[in-house]
Amino acid sequence: MGATRADFTGRIATAIVVVVILMRLAILFPAIAIDAPGASLRHVVADTKARSWLILKSFFIVLLPVLAGLLAVGLISDLDDLPSWWPAARTTFDSPLELLATVLAAATASRLYGWIGHQVKGVPV
Repeated sequence: MGATRADFTGRIATAIVVVVILMRLAILFPAIAIDAPGASLRHVVADTKARSWLILKSFFIVLLPVLAGLLAVGLISDLDDLPSWWPAARTTFDSPLELLATVLAAATASRLYGWIGHQVKGVPV
């Protein structure tokens, strides 16, 4: 038998919880990269408390154009009667967009670290 509505809702809720937890960890990685004195999970949780929406909006605003490009390339791929060179062209478009998304996510995480990472930086509160 197929998945029930409760299974689907449970999976969506689990995905949302995982995304929120990973968002809160975003400022830990720049802190580890520069060997900040307060780079610990406890300080990350304290610095990101009540700032989940700020973090989510920051990543969403920065990555929205890249996601739109990836969506456009994906939707074109679903069309019938595409030329034989399309798979190579799709790879040519997808790879730079994915690299751009990675760079933008890293830059956003480092900016968030600078804005809200007070305890992670080792600054007394």
